[in-house]
Amino acid sequence: MELLFFLLIVLPMISVVWFLILFFSVGLSVGKFLEVLENRAEAKEQKRESQERIRKQEKRIRKQKEALEESRRAVGDTNEALMPWQVRRLAAEEEALRIEEEQPRFAARVVERAEEARQVRAEVKELLRTGSLTVPGLLERADSDETLARMKVLAMLESLPTLDKAAAHRAMREIGIDESRRLSGLGPRQRSTLINRFG
Repeated sequence: MELLFFLLIVLPMISVVWFLILFFSVGLSVGKFLEVLENRAEAKEQKRESQERIRKQEKRIRKQKEALEESRRAVGDTNEALMPWQVRRLAAEEEALRIEEEQPRFAARVVERAEEARQVRAEVKELLRTGSLTVPGLLERADSDETLARMKVLAMLESLPTLDKAAAHRAMREIGIDESRRLSGLGPRQRSTLINRFG
């Protein structure tokens, strides 16, 4: 009788519990995987748009260079002394061209730095999720790392394994931290409250 009870009642209940545990754990990891894929696709799209802007800018610069060379040749062919306004105009055109030539390189550096910062913050979020990094440890690292200092407090709390998004928003309201606040903008009272509560 006991064996029959075990086979008909207890064993199916254990199976259902294991199935639910597996179902939710797989669902959570698939959700995180999809989120990572979405972030990567977004970063690739931003990089592609940036490269397209750089190409257009370089094309415009080439055209301006050609026009500048043409105007120099035209002025040089006249065998006349240049008027002061012509000298100023040529100098201004050369300076504008030099500045525009530097812009694509500067834009590319900005995109690279933004991508590096995103990767660093993603790694930190993963460390928080796994418990390898604590809130006090992250706040301490943020004091000396500008990339981490620009991380939002809400993103930090959402990455904690003990909080979901709703609980993170609720904790922010309870502590009195604005949702757009970054780690570098935390006051001493807010930092100590976060450390006491989540440390």
